[in-house]
Amino acid sequence: MRAETHGSAGSPTGSGSGPHVAVVGAGVIGAAAAYRLAASGARVTLVDRGGPGAGTSANSFAWVNANQKEPYSYYRLNLESMAAHRRLRDDVRGGGVASDWLHEGGGLEIATTSAGADRLLAKAARLREWGYRIETIDERAVHDLEPHLRTSGFTAAAYCPDEAWVDGPMFCRRLVSAASALGVSVRTGADVVAITRQGDRITGIGLSTGERIHADHVVIAAGRWTDRVAALAGIHVPLAPTCGLLAVTSPFEQRVNRVVHVPGMNFRPDPSGGLVLQSGETDAMVTADTPPDTQHPGCVRLLQRVQQHVPTAANTSIAAARVGIRPMPADGLSIVGPVEQRAGLYLAVTHSGVTLAPLLAELITVELTADTPDSRLADFRPSRCVSVTGD
Repeated sequence: MRAETHGSAGSPTGSGSGPHVAVVGAGVIGAAAAYRLAASGARVTLVDRGGPGAGTSANSFAWVNANQKEPYSYYRLNLESMAAHRRLRDDVRGGGVASDWLHEGGGLEIATTSAGADRLLAKAARLREWGYRIETIDERAVHDLEPHLRTSGFTAAAYCPDEAWVDGPMFCRRLVSAASALGVSVRTGADVVAITRQGDRITGIGLSTGERIHADHVVIAAGRWTDRVAALAGIHVPLAPTCGLLAVTSPFEQRVNRVVHVPGMNFRPDPSGGLVLQSGETDAMVTADTPPDTQHPGCVRLLQRVQQHVPTAANTSIAAARVGIRPMPADGLSIVGPVEQRAGLYLAVTHSGVTLAPLLAELITVELTADTPDSRLADFRPSRCVSVTGD
């Protein structure tokens, strides 16, 4: 793979009259950005090696929150994007496309030891000082929210009413459909094999199909592959991806209705009718090469644990396993903005992509179409960590 240094022979696509933008990646960030850019009048081509939401977006716990996000600037970005999720849903719905990906109902966290209660109450106090909606509730209130949840050993609980979860693949498909209705040209099943430029100015991308697409801006929103795509432009993006295991139970009645955190694991509803199960401990049991096997020891452990907390899951089995690779920047913070060394190149890679996608899409759109930097991204600019690797 190499960066070509001559201009692109392709023509701009999309129906807008604004700048020509090629968005690489049709995951949650790329799909949302393509939609917002097109709605602003940009001409947009959206490219993905697979289909919309087929990568990390399909293998994410997809909890929309600002619950454990630090430092403060990162917390604020996540908090504002929780509201941006509702704006995006309403805008897409207003355009005649179904917006059934966002599942509200809040998030519930339970402690079962005195030390756990101290940590939870301290976190709740800090979040309230920061303006987060979080309520400490008693055991009876927990049962009112989740009557099928066992609360043995209860010591404390907190409820965050604005939290939600997202059907990641549905989010991407709906946003790509809405973007297409606005004139976005979508290329799936095509790898980006070149980033074309004249000197240090980006002029477009080359695809594995042989097509070249001219663009005034190239937005790389390729998740864990962002570093590989950026390398085509001679740019090093420091990523430190982490792996995660999700286990999905078979469908059952009388399950929980929201995101729930109990000691040692997290779970939420799945569109299939079962529950999605996750734990930091079982995340550590998989690597990028681990096949998604329902008999994996981590899946077995997660099922045993959830059956202790949700007795109505006693007769369930693991119906699906998902191994995801999170696109974590090396310092843990988002990398969003133009690359100073390559005019026209814009990066958007982050952990918490499901939470952040709607707000980042809005900010990317303003920065590219109005040439107006947004101060909310000041702590997350590529200049802090990216470097030039070659000509």
